Amino acid sequence: EAQHAVRTNDFDSAARSLDRLLARYPASPGYLEAHLQLGEVQLLRQKPALAIAPLKVYLQAKRSDPKVNHARIRLAQAYFELGQHENVLALSNELLSDSVKPKPSEEQRLESLLIKAQAYTGMGE
Repeated sequence: EAQHAVRTNDFDSAARSLDRLLARYPASPGYLEAHLQLGEVQLLRQKPALAIAPLKVYLQAKRSDPKVNHARIRLAQAYFELGQHENVLALSNELLSDSVKPKPSEEQRLESLLIKAQAYTGMGE
């Protein structure tokens, strides 16, 4: 249901559907993935403040998942949209660190560099 709503750009319905899924089935196999999806949907709804909590849940539980860098970038995007540039810089620096696991793709590194530059611009530096 949520995926259909996203495909049809009905992001409000997608958010409601994902919220219901998370409330009703906290032990389901897709529970953490639903958090990532909810965070992304909230960003699409232009509600970055509502994207932060589900993205953090996903990041805390899935530190070694291949999608974790994607989630880091989305969380940095949410912080950027809220003007929380220090948080953007912290996430960007984490993603660009030589010790980050899993290693980000080149595209993810470029996205991280871009949002880092935007954060510095937003800070007036």
